[in-house]
Amino acid sequence: MRRFLLLAAVLASPAAAQTATPADAVQAVAHAGRQVIAYLPDLQTAPLAQALKKAASSQVRVYLIAPRNAHMISGSFLPSVALANAEKPPLPLSYHFRTLNAPAFVIVDNRLGFLGSGLTTGGSDVRPMTASEIAPYVKSSTDAIKTSPAQPARVLIKERYGLKY
Repeated sequence: MRRFLLLAAVLASPAAAQTATPADAVQAVAHAGRQVIAYLPDLQTAPLAQALKKAASSQVRVYLIAPRNAHMISGSFLPSVALANAEKPPLPLSYHFRTLNAPAFVIVDNRLGFLGSGLTTGGSDVRPMTASEIAPYVKSSTDAIKTSPAQPARVLIKERYGLKY
């Protein structure tokens, strides 16, 4: 908890207003308290995938939104994350097929957000969202979640690997 508060304080400071790293997003997701909303057109970086699974295993509600065939991209960690909801009892993770008119983003507890292609690649193109940016992204995400049913992990695994699950 102390680390999360320190991270939040650092990100709220004016000096940090324009810069962030993928590691900042990973730390925020791993220490989420209530919910994580992630729109990831692709996910080629293991640390964010692990953080999303860790959040779900800590009983944090995780909403993963991705385009219809994002799990089919070679090297994508999206199927791995989706498998987190296959445990018994299922973890609070839902995977929704939807393409948003937005870059990759992650919103933690509707208070802290990160935006940029570095979330999917691990590159340096990541910036923190301002408080005024978070609300519209939460709204568009909520609309996408409500209009697209959660996809069971077995659908993604069958499509990606041709295996029955």
